[in-house]
Amino acid sequence: MRNKQKGFAVLDGLLIGVVLAIVIFGVWYILSSRKNQVNSPSTTNSSQSISKPTNPSVADVKVTDSDNGKTIALTGNQTLTVSLASTYWAIAESSNTKVIKIMGQRTITGSQPCVAGGGCGTAVAHFTPVSSGNASISAARNSCGEAMACTGSQGQFNITVVVQK
Repeated sequence: MRNKQKGFAVLDGLLIGVVLAIVIFGVWYILSSRKNQVNSPSTTNSSQSISKPTNPSVADVKVTDSDNGKTIALTGNQTLTVSLASTYWAIAESSNTKVIKIMGQRTITGSQPCVAGGGCGTAVAHFTPVSSGNASISAARNSCGEAMACTGSQGQFNITVVVQK
């Protein structure tokens, strides 16, 4: 009877070891596939792509997190780049695509070193003016770091764009 119990103990230990190995592999697989998604920028959809202006005297405008709440003026063929410091940002299309619209697709680029869930990297979208007028561009996020929910206005980004063509 004692030998049977030893045999079951060995089988139980072996079963626990196999289950643990499967769980560790699963966690590794999920984390490595997430890292590859974050570090691989999106490709531009050529059917939506609009070329940037070729006039070097027209400076493109870049906005970052510190421009939240500001009004941005664009003239002529200036393009607008929104670059936000976290991979958790989701940058939306403009509120008025007849005034300014997104060029291609938004990109998310991770940076290293980064703790899992840290959101290290940038979210970027490029916009081009279509006609004179006003529009707003916004972005939102739910996570403000490793397992931290955003509070107050931390999860919102908004700018107003005034285009003079």
